[in-house]
Amino acid sequence: MKKFFISGAMFLLILGCSSDKSEEKNEQKTQQLQQLKEMQKDLDTKRQELSKLKEELKNAPEDKKEELKSRLEEKKKEVMSLAEEYGGKLVEFINSFAIAEGEEFPPEMKEAIRMKSKEDLIVAQQWIEEAGDWKKAIEIYQMQLEIDPDYQPLKDALEYAKKMRYMDEERFAKAKAGMTQEEIKEILGVPHYKNIREWPEKGVVGWFYPKEDGGASAVYFKFDKQKNKWVAYELKFDAVKGQKQQQTEG
Repeated sequence: MKKFFISGAMFLLILGCSSDKSEEKNEQKTQQLQQLKEMQKDLDTKRQELSKLKEELKNAPEDKKEELKSRLEEKKKEVMSLAEEYGGKLVEFINSFAIAEGEEFPPEMKEAIRMKSKEDLIVAQQWIEEAGDWKKAIEIYQMQLEIDPDYQPLKDALEYAKKMRYMDEERFAKAKAGMTQEEIKEILGVPHYKNIREWPEKGVVGWFYPKEDGGASAVYFKFDKQKNKWVAYELKFDAVKGQKQQQTEG
């Protein structure tokens, strides 16, 4: 059996080099994390600017709307680009840590994971508000909970998304004929972009909300010239029959 001996002087030298490298690496991680925090602040500021533009557009006179729409689209592109860059760098930073199974995450990694959780909450909410895509939001929450399982806001958001993904009779009953599209959104949520139907020859727009049985509820709108808005005129909980209903009646 071979035995290896290292002199005391050599041992101290090796320890010293290792310590220096470790300190240098920790300092780099701290700097990288700080850069991510600065990027997050910048992104938050631009999102606030985007929200202000949306509010301005809602209350703007007709002669100002086109200009505001143009500015809004530019700001959306700016925010989207920065959000993609920020999200990508967050993931890259988290993945840069070499962690053995069962080993505790370093503080910088934990902080970055929590930053990613907060960003994912925002991104998922955008999928809901802009596309009515509860399924995508659920996927985002579930994936992030795998690495941040104790973050309560993620858990709460996941439960709410599961509840809202499918229409139920109690919630649908709160929507009434005469309501505008904005009022319907407040009660039923934004419909998935693929579940919006138009019948130009009839001047009708239909929003369809999936139900757990495979069917769908629907709200039908016509344009009200007096209100200058689309207004619900008919609502059907069982607009599209689900598989269970078809089997029962079939």
